[in-house]
Amino acid sequence: MHNRHATAIVVAGTGILIEGESGTGKTMLAFEALAFFRAAGVFAAFVSDDQVYLSARSGRLIVRTPDPIAGLAEARGLGPAKLEHVPAAV
Repeated sequence: MHNRHATAIVVAGTGILIEGESGTGKTMLAFEALAFFRAAGVFAAFVSDDQVYLSARSGRLIVRTPDPIAGLAEARGLGPAKLEHVPAAV
């Protein structure tokens, strides 16, 4: 399992990984995408913010949220906030 500096969401059953340096807007982009797809009636859920674990299984890439930050997201300057999440996505 590899730890990456990234944010992850899942949309319509497909995981989306957003990588970038600190302060580049990964979290805000994820929240905007979640709002857009949910408003369109498409399933969309938050997986992990700032750190993700990546692993390969049966030829598929799996993204998981590390336990210590599960269900937490940090908007710059506002600190961590608790929100609903799914623990993993393909």
